[in-house]
Amino acid sequence: MTNPAEAAKRLRALTASADLVTLGVRPKRLEPVEGRVMAVGIKWVIIAPLTRDLRFTGFVATRIRDVRNLSTGPRGDWRTRWLDRVDERPGELGPIDPKVASSLLSSAGERFGVVEVQPDRNRSQPSLIGLVEDLDHQQVRLRSVDASTAQPGPVVTIAFKSISRVAFGGPRTEAIRWALGRRATTGEAWPGPWRRAG
Repeated sequence: MTNPAEAAKRLRALTASADLVTLGVRPKRLEPVEGRVMAVGIKWVIIAPLTRDLRFTGFVATRIRDVRNLSTGPRGDWRTRWLDRVDERPGELGPIDPKVASSLLSSAGERFGVVEVQPDRNRSQPSLIGLVEDLDHQQVRLRSVDASTAQPGPVVTIAFKSISRVAFGGPRTEAIRWALGRRATTGEAWPGPWRRAG
């Protein structure tokens, strides 16, 4: 699927559905995103990703133009039935606006504080974690945060056109947000580094 308008239409139809969707995205080095469609804007779609142990953890936004293919599980997919049986649901997204990059980052930064941004122009560059400090119609200024120590670092400017994925509200970013808040109120050091369960 290379037509963004067709992808957006199919994704909007899935926002009212409990079906799981898998998105293959560009660049190909990024892993596919599987989960439930939470919101669709003009340029971005927000997914509540599903982990291998069938848990929803935070949210991932990816550009609709980068969707290479889109598939849904067969009717009666066992994972969907299992999720319904154990009442496993995505978290509360809140007023996140996925219309364009500026509205997405502004609302996600305000709602969740810490975001993780994946640039796509430099394939060797890892994702950046930080706090949204400022933005305009072309770029965002991110106060970087060291993922191992939760220590604030320099401000990094990233052009919207170079961002392929934004993650927020998951265990990684929420743990760092908690550590930053703890340090601000008590001066207590970050006990990290954060580790993914399992």
